[in-house]
Amino acid sequence: MEKGKEEKEVVEEKVPSEAEMKKQGKLFKGIIIVMAACALMFFATFMLINASKTFEYRGVKFYIDKTDLVGMTIYNTKLPVIYNGSTATYNFYLRTDPRTLDSVPFTGNILMESNMVINMTNSLNCNGDGIIAVANIANLYRVLGTDVIADQNASCDPAGRYMYVNILEGNQTRVVQTGLRCYNIYVNNCEVLKGTEKFMLESFIRANKILQNGS
Repeated sequence: MEKGKEEKEVVEEKVPSEAEMKKQGKLFKGIIIVMAACALMFFATFMLINASKTFEYRGVKFYIDKTDLVGMTIYNTKLPVIYNGSTATYNFYLRTDPRTLDSVPFTGNILMESNMVINMTNSLNCNGDGIIAVANIANLYRVLGTDVIADQNASCDPAGRYMYVNILEGNQTRVVQTGLRCYNIYVNNCEVLKGTEKFMLESFIRANKILQNGS
């Protein structure tokens, strides 16, 4: 080689053989299949987890919530309602699994009206559960368009011009319709939330039927 001339190295590019190309193609397909299987497994697991968090009870859908109240499982349902002149979806929560409320007897039918009187025996405070129970019923019916008041002098109206809900002590937690639109919620052993949530559950079911069928 002459002095001053650069020495250039010639590198020949190796062309893969047909067998090597087939081998690489199979490897690529294998990677794609594994990735697709992993994605499918992830999606199936995600769907399974979410399915286990929801259930339907007598036409009403519930979502199991373990995050909103630390250390407590609550049950969320939603109702689309007309409130203050506009359509809105409202969240309601039960602290008792609706599926276990079958153990609380309910005698009668929910007949809604534009006014409600709700009263409760003073002894049913039950470490604050009584206040929560009354507030929950009042909130539900106000959202449904019912005016709710407390009136210790009121009683069941035979003509059914308003709903009358009376929460009182009993030897068994149960709900009994005592008049056209009158209901006694009997509470045993401070199960005031259990009793009132049974009444709310029946109200959800009734409201859901009205929203779906108009009657």
